[in-house]
Amino acid sequence: MIALAVGAAYLLGGLPSAYLLVRWRHGTDIRLAGSGNPGATNALRVAGVGVGLVSLVLDVLKGYLAVEIGRQLGVVGAGLGAVALAAVLGHVFPIWLSFRGGKGVATAAGSFAALTPAGLAAGMTAFLLVVALTRVVASGSIAAALSVPAATLFAPQSWQGEPGVWLWICLITLLVVGRHHENLRRVWAGTESRLGKKAREA
Repeated sequence: MIALAVGAAYLLGGLPSAYLLVRWRHGTDIRLAGSGNPGATNALRVAGVGVGLVSLVLDVLKGYLAVEIGRQLGVVGAGLGAVALAAVLGHVFPIWLSFRGGKGVATAAGSFAALTPAGLAAGMTAFLLVVALTRVVASGSIAAALSVPAATLFAPQSWQGEPGVWLWICLITLLVVGRHHENLRRVWAGTESRLGKKAREA
């Protein structure tokens, strides 16, 4: 049953919400506009706040529903962590878009909402604080991702008896941070785009 749940999570996570919405509303291929990244941030940039917010909500739901579907299929413990990672991998490497997807932040957030609500709350707090201080969304995303496994350690009810869940959360974090490697280089060089200015990357 876990193999079915993981496969379903990958396909669900891979549904290209931003790509479909932008194509539907504007007839534009999001991969050829803005940063070229088929994610919610670029959808906002290319098609406006409404499309961007709907894309964000759908991407979050993909991660959350993937884990909940896994639960309904009888997957428990560390297996749910594998399901969550599969959903994020689906978003980052979607079969529907020739394995060229987004950065996985929103889908990871959705999976964290189902796996470790306390960790997600810490991540959201870190995101808001860092973005408020730096006006750099990428920095906030990275800070949020790193905060989740750290905070989860202090919320043992989310992984007590199942340390494998925490290890899967760490893998998701590494994937999300790794997808921001170009942003990290620009942050280090001081050239990363800030809110209120033209962005280079979604």
